Amino acid sequence: MLDSDPNRVKTELSFSAKVLLRPPRAASGRRYWQWVQASAGPAASLAALAELRRRWLAGPAPDDDLSAARRLAAEDLGALLDALPDIAPRIAAWSDPEAALRRARDHMLATLARLGIEVEPPDLHLVERLPPPYDHPSLAVISIDASDAAQFGLAPGVYLDRRRLVPFASESALGHVLIHVALGQRSPELLGRGLEEGVAEVLGALYCGGEAVGAAEVDASFRALRYTAAMNPYREAFLTQVRVAAFLHRQYGRDGLVALVRGGRPAIKQAEGALASGRPEDVALPRAEPAAGLAARLDRLLLARGRPLAVGALAFYLARGLRAGRSVDAVADDLGMPREAARRAARELMERVFVLVVGSGGEILVDDLDLVLASGALRYELPT
Repeated sequence: MLDSDPNRVKTELSFSAKVLLRPPRAASGRRYWQWVQASAGPAASLAALAELRRRWLAGPAPDDDLSAARRLAAEDLGALLDALPDIAPRIAAWSDPEAALRRARDHMLATLARLGIEVEPPDLHLVERLPPPYDHPSLAVISIDASDAAQFGLAPGVYLDRRRLVPFASESALGHVLIHVALGQRSPELLGRGLEEGVAEVLGALYCGGEAVGAAEVDASFRALRYTAAMNPYREAFLTQVRVAAFLHRQYGRDGLVALVRGGRPAIKQAEGALASGRPEDVALPRAEPAAGLAARLDRLLLARGRPLAVGALAFYLARGLRAGRSVDAVADDLGMPREAARRAARELMERVFVLVVGSGGEILVDDLDLVLASGALRYELPT
């Protein structure tokens, strides 16, 4: 959470950005930072984080999820703190978050103009809490168009929650919202939902956001925030529409997505209706080649990655030693863990995510642990 202390702001922005760009092994990077920050105390300075890491590493061998989570979080914290200086120059522009976001807005509006989408620049409102009825915990950025303004008595523009500003992710979210702004200026009387969310993510967040702050940074933000181990119906519906927009890009290219936005919400709803009824041939767009760079990014983000697996922290900690040909008890002894706790954790790895098979005598018969650990597919949950 941002406050008035510039050193604290710099530390928090740098650290949260690094969590996105070099994520910890935790199931949620955002929750990881919140958990570490709460444990470090209100200052959350670099010195406090370093002391927290030292204290957590000095404890005895883990014997439950809490102690294992502290050990794993401390290991991840060391890597993040070591890499923090690398990100500092990139965060210098965020000494004034509003100015940084205004620059990103203007850059992305220029990108849209080059594509043939003219948008009247929206005002940016950085607020401590999004205004009702949009003060939902899942929202960090919203667009208020003319119809919203008249109905709810709000000033038009883009509203950003100060508490959830994160470099790279916030620019990406702003790019997403600018597509809603463009469509709201063209069709304020129609509801913005469904396929519009997918087009906003592909054309606004990933393409325009990537042009403004870097494709690698935007893609890292997408991976960290859009794909989680926990199922969420709203996020799943959103990702479905992003995949649909990626399909449209593959069939009709970037110019096809641009044509949809220029046609306003009626054009997007026509395409959505054709696709939802199983008749993609009825989409009223000329076929074109996809933009190669954007197509490759969409493939990596949407088609080539599975949902991450998540287990309790003790099971994840135990996974570092379990391999085919060894026994659970022997690994527990090596790690200094209670045998019974290790047996429960091994069963979790087998029964919950099926990355190994444990024999009746506790021997590991076969495993996929090298694969899921090296790829980052297996992550640990933080205690609630």
